[in-house]
Amino acid sequence: MPKDTETVPFIRAAIRAMDPKFDPPTEGFLRHGGHDTSKIRAMGLNECLYPPSPRVIEAVRANVDMINRYPDAQCPALGDIVSEMTGVPRARIVWGNGSEEMIKGTIQFAVDPGDGIVLPTPTFWGYVAMCKAADSDLVEVRMEPDGSHDVDKVLGAVGNRTKIVFCVTPNNPTGSFLGKEAFARLAAAVPSNVVLFVDEAYAEF
Repeated sequence: MPKDTETVPFIRAAIRAMDPKFDPPTEGFLRHGGHDTSKIRAMGLNECLYPPSPRVIEAVRANVDMINRYPDAQCPALGDIVSEMTGVPRARIVWGNGSEEMIKGTIQFAVDPGDGIVLPTPTFWGYVAMCKAADSDLVEVRMEPDGSHDVDKVLGAVGNRTKIVFCVTPNNPTGSFLGKEAFARLAAAVPSNVVLFVDEAYAEF
């Protein structure tokens, strides 16, 4: 946080102690800095590298007269499609405005101040900030030099007050992913009273 907030009494200590938030570089940011974005692929926000499908553009144009209304937050039509694709019942599918909302929401419903969170790092910059903002006892488990997860170290960091174990696979920014056997071992060993949060935002890549 900026230094001028250190004495503001209504800002929680955990927020005052946080480092400034640095957004990942976007294409617009890079262009503004004079970079040739035809040679740079900024992927830190999980954006598609290709233009929208003509069918998407057509659908947006056909519904632009409805942008003054909220859409159905439960996404019934899309929910049916995703349920059919994944085999997950619609009642178990939750929607959010991007990964950050889902991460923050999980922390809010599972973690009280002082509860533990286990997070392999380095990873998506938003995780550490959201965990610290929740006044959690954050344990960062450093990945191996090749960027891979060490499942034994992750499990060894789980304590009596741990409420969430995060697993980002494929990981941002290392690109590493957890193999099938290692993931199965992690899923089987995380206690049933701990949330195993698997972030697969980059699975399509």
